[in-house]
Amino acid sequence: MRTETMTDLVRALRHLGSLRAQTRHLSLEQLEQAHSNLAAVVEEDRKRARDAALAKMQRDAVLEKAVRMIHRSGVSLESVLAALEALDLASQAKSAVKALGPDKSVD
Repeated sequence: MRTETMTDLVRALRHLGSLRAQTRHLSLEQLEQAHSNLAAVVEEDRKRARDAALAKMQRDAVLEKAVRMIHRSGVSLESVLAALEALDLASQAKSAVKALGPDKSVD
């Protein structure tokens, strides 16, 4: 892991050097605009990461609540998972039949 981090750091430093060389001919306004654009991209990425973390926390909370309810009901978690798997297989079978379309064979 440490080697990967150092490799990433070296790669980033090379990119910074290249970026610096490329930006020497830009005006101050162009550099400020580029900085603003980059800041907007970074902020959007941070927002996306926060939203994803919040969604994961919400899913985990719902799952935890469902598991607690299952335990309280006295039903084994394995039987619930088996039933869900069977439902998923049934759903997949229905989807496959639907995708094939109506049966046009003549008896």
